Amino acid sequence: MLVQIASLRAGAAVAKEAYASVGPSALAAMRLSFSAAILWLLVRPSLRRVTAVQWRAVIPLGLVFAAMNVAYFQAISRLPIGVAATVELLGPLTLSIALSRRPEHVAVALLALVGVLLLTGPGASLRAAGLVFGGAAALCRAGYVALSRRVGRLLPDWTGLALALACGACVLTPVSAVTDGVAVVTRPAVLLAGLLVALLSSLIPYALESMPAPSGCFSR
Repeated sequence: MLVQIASLRAGAAVAKEAYASVGPSALAAMRLSFSAAILWLLVRPSLRRVTAVQWRAVIPLGLVFAAMNVAYFQAISRLPIGVAATVELLGPLTLSIALSRRPEHVAVALLALVGVLLLTGPGASLRAAGLVFGGAAALCRAGYVALSRRVGRLLPDWTGLALALACGACVLTPVSAVTDGVAVVTRPAVLLAGLLVALLSSLIPYALESMPAPSGCFSR
């Protein structure tokens, strides 16, 4: 879990440094596109074997991936990384409180909420737009937690993740090509930053999350 968190934050730091060259939407699209391409080559899913029921689970997860990436990268372009990441985790935090059945679980979740309030309390100058995008990312993150569990039950290993990332990339990449394509073409070095963001923010964390464990979203 610590390695996963460290990898996510390192990816966010790389993305923030790249904002001088391209916008958040372009980085979100590169993150999804590179992640989908690499994982597709590793998993090589067979589309003929994917049923309609499985597609109905995978496609919403792909749309959530696209929305979550755009919202999160928009948030870290306007907020400190720590604040944006913490606000994003309000989504799964709220979900965990709602689904909790044990008092100690609720207590831990409320303690985490106190930490969020301390980060965003008086004395911190935070942009309203950044908090709005962070809130949107939090909602998407909660949706990701719920949808990924269903996809994990319907599709084995990383097949569901590979398909969902591909669906998200197919939605987001064409939009980003129209809005940020010129910036990427004139600054091709930013593709390396996009690849690093994909590895650090997607492939490594999701691979660790998918390892067989009781709490893994994609564990069988």
